[in-house]
Amino acid sequence: MDAFDGSEPYERAAETIRKQIDEGYPVPTLILNHKERSLKDYVWHWFLINGYDEKDGTMMVKTVTYSWYQWLDLRKLWDTGYNNRGGLVLYSLKED
Repeated sequence: MDAFDGSEPYERAAETIRKQIDEGYPVPTLILNHKERSLKDYVWHWFLINGYDEKDGTMMVKTVTYSWYQWLDLRKLWDTGYNNRGGLVLYSLKED
């Protein structure tokens, strides 16, 4: 497992999430703070991203928490309005 820091740019986060999901891994995610009130359930809370869909330049991610899921715009989720944002946990199988 590796950490992906929340200070990374949106484009790199989108690429990383796309790769993890395409390889069959859910993406544990932590948002430390967020200025968007509608995302209050994601503040200081671990949740999973386990799907994505891209249309017209927008990447929507399937977030899973509290036994339910919601589709959110990754750019809105990633741009918390704070410098210290949290980040992602990445998986990889390394062969010996």
